[in-house]
Amino acid sequence: PEIWFEVQDTGPGMTPDQAARLFSAFWQGDGTVTRIHGGTGLGLTISRRLARLMGGDVSINWSEPGKGSCFRISLPLRRSPGATDVHSLAEVEHSPAHAGAVECARLDGRILLAEDGPDNQRLLTHYLRRAGAEVDVADNGKIALEMLDKSVAAGKPYALLLSDMQMPEMDGYTLARLLRSRGEPGGWSRTIAIVALTAHAMADDRERCLQAGCDDYATKPINKAELLATCAKWMGKNAAPESVVSARHASDGSSTGAPRAE
Repeated sequence: PEIWFEVQDTGPGMTPDQAARLFSAFWQGDGTVTRIHGGTGLGLTISRRLARLMGGDVSINWSEPGKGSCFRISLPLRRSPGATDVHSLAEVEHSPAHAGAVECARLDGRILLAEDGPDNQRLLTHYLRRAGAEVDVADNGKIALEMLDKSVAAGKPYALLLSDMQMPEMDGYTLARLLRSRGEPGGWSRTIAIVALTAHAMADDRERCLQAGCDDYATKPINKAELLATCAKWMGKNAAPESVVSARHASDGSSTGAPRAE
C-alpha cells in the first residue's frame, strides 16, 4: 500500500525533452540567460532523493507546453504497532480526541507580534488568541516600535514582544537593540519581554538573538506547545501593573523623541 499526492500547476509546461532532464541537479527547464524564473535547479532533485530515502519517489505525471505540469510524490504506507485500518473518514469523524494530546499553556495579557509574512501572522495570532492572549500585529520592526510607544502612552502596555528577526524596513535584531538602548534601567523598554522568532536554529543564531537584547528564542516551523510555554514563562516574569509601567515610561521620556531607524 502507498499514499500519493499530486501537485498541478498552470505554468508554461514542458516539452518531453525538458521533462526528461528536469531531475538533473542544477538543470533548469528554461536555460536561457534571460529566463524569468529564479532558483538553482536543485528543488526537484532534493525532493526526489528525500522521497527515495523513504522508499518512495517523485515523478512527472504529465506536462504540456502552454498548459502546465503535474508532479506526483508516492510514499509507502507502513503499519505502526497497534495501528487500526481506516477505510472511510466517517469512521473517525466523531472519534474522541487523542488521549495523549499535549496540554498547552494559557496566556493572559497583550502581545505584539512583529512578523511580515501573512501566513505566519494568521497562524501565530490564531495560536496566541486561542490560548487567551490579546494580539496585535506589526508588519515590520519600525511599525512595532511605534505601536509599543503608543501602547505605553495609552496606559495599555504589551506584556510581550514576539518578533521575527528577518523583516523589511527594520529587522528584529535592530528592534531589540533599539528598545534595550532606550530610557533608564528599569524603564519599560528595558524590561519588556522579547521572544525572538526565526527559522535559523543554530546555536550561534540563538546567541545573536540574546546579544541583541531578546530574552528567549523560538524556531520555525512553530511548535505550538513550546511557543505558548515560552510566551507564558516570560509574560509571567515581566508582568507589571499598567500604572507602574506607564509611570516608568513617563519618567524615561520615551513617548516623545523615540529614535528611528534610518
